[in-house]
Amino acid sequence: MQNYSATVVNRKQKSKEILLWFISIILFFVTMMVTLLYFLTWHLLGAICAIVLLPLATIVYPFLIIFGNLGNGVSIGLSFLLVVATFTLLLNVYTFTNEGHSFFYFLSTHAPFHQTVTRIRHFYGWTWLFWTEILAYAILYVLSPVYVLFGPFREFVYNISLKSKMWAKDHPIFFVGILFLFYLEIAFMIPVLVYQYLGKAQLFDGIVGAIAIIAFIALQFQNVTPPFFVPTFLNSQSSSPAKGSHKIIARPSEPTWITICIINLGITTFKDCVFQVTFPEGFCIQDDPNLYKDKDYSKTFKIRNNKTIIEFLPPDNYMTFAPCTNLIFPMCILTPKDTCEYQIVATLTSESAWGAYSKPLYIYINDK
Repeated sequence: MQNYSATVVNRKQKSKEILLWFISIILFFVTMMVTLLYFLTWHLLGAICAIVLLPLATIVYPFLIIFGNLGNGVSIGLSFLLVVATFTLLLNVYTFTNEGHSFFYFLSTHAPFHQTVTRIRHFYGWTWLFWTEILAYAILYVLSPVYVLFGPFREFVYNISLKSKMWAKDHPIFFVGILFLFYLEIAFMIPVLVYQYLGKAQLFDGIVGAIAIIAFIALQFQNVTPPFFVPTFLNSQSSSPAKGSHKIIARPSEPTWITICIINLGITTFKDCVFQVTFPEGFCIQDDPNLYKDKDYSKTFKIRNNKTIIEFLPPDNYMTFAPCTNLIFPMCILTPKDTCEYQIVATLTSESAWGAYSKPLYIYINDK
């Protein structure tokens, strides 16, 4: 009798679980389909659906899992992934719609088939890039101590952003977020570790230690590290470092304007900097003042070593710039006659950083 009673209870529990799973899955897919239909146009009805469907997908579904006693590891993991998928759809469609597209972007009756396929391919390429960027953000927030304390890692991340066009335009906000998170980690983790391993009596010492470390990093850490920066070439139509490149093409034996942008990748302001660019033999820096008279961002400079080194000094120019900001240096050069790739070297020193730091740029001389 007892065995029979236990079997009935298990069957009821199993039926309850199946029913709740069925409701949860249906709720999720209904949310997905209706969201897809209405958010692609993002009009008033779509906004109303967002108000209703987003709580359903992100709150009701997990609660069904929890209160239905389905809270094992697999169930919780699946619940989390389904909620993430819903957010993915909402953000994808909303962001894509903000770019000025709608559902009919793909289904235009006037567009040929191959153009529709191209549009769909571009959309999914854009979606992949968008979520790769979000994933990279999450990873870097976890690695915030490495990002803040190691300048070469900051350069590595920023150079990736230039090539992939992911973070460069949002770099200041991204940088501030990581720096804030790093300070927050120190403020919480050091007192917690002191409390855990040294006891409650040492908690105040842990708090003081956390404050001292934050103050040192914010005020003095930059003084013992090089002035990490990234130089790029800007084209004549842009002054944004997000569109810079590490290599340009020029014709041989011609006066050529180049514009070098340097972005501060330190954690504090670089004060009274000296910026120097060294060209190989064969280049000749043009120093005619009339050339620079009406040039945007033009600065006073000195030329050394047979007109192959140009130097920008703080007494003659404003050479102080904060983290994630940049300075722009236009210069006119006479290119060499030999067609090959040349490496030039950009060097930065600062009163508020230790030593000099150099980075290469490349000019490819091509007569075609």
